[in-house]
Amino acid sequence: MVKKIRDKEFQIRKNTKAVRDAKNLTNAQVLKVVEETLDTEQQILDIKKEYYHKLLAVIPSPKILKLDWVEHKFHKQLLDKMRNCPVSPK
Repeated sequence: MVKKIRDKEFQIRKNTKAVRDAKNLTNAQVLKVVEETLDTEQQILDIKKEYYHKLLAVIPSPKILKLDWVEHKFHKQLLDKMRNCPVSPK
């Protein structure tokens, strides 16, 4: 699940970077990128729903909610730790 979602998020970042880098995009090109981004975000939601239903078959719903919260908290702590870690010279 995580790999699928990360791939989709990478695709969104790639689309938005293309818009930022290209100064002379036509209105139609911008609309196409927006449409692709919305489609990709919907695919991410579909993946999350699919895995939620799979998890629901084996884990009670309160634990699924807690799992999501704990995962978010873990990522936040990891980012905080990375920010506070000094960079070693190469």
